Amino acid sequence: MIKNSQAIADHLARAGVRALFGVQGGAAAHLIEATCMHDDMHFIPVLNEQAAGLAAHGHFFAHGAPAG
Repeated sequence: MIKNSQAIADHLARAGVRALFGVQGGAAAHLIEATCMHDDMHFIPVLNEQAAGLAAHGHFFAHGAPAG
């Protein structure tokens, strides 16, 4: 059986997401681990949710690719 976190990471990878910005912690541990299973996807830790949104927005404008 596939975990929800793995299904989310697989969907993001199929959508072209290569960078995932987020806050590290127990609630996100499974999702962080699932993104590490994809060789071309990277989790980038930030200090808060607002910084994650700003970083994803900047990533899109810099690279022209979606970020999570």
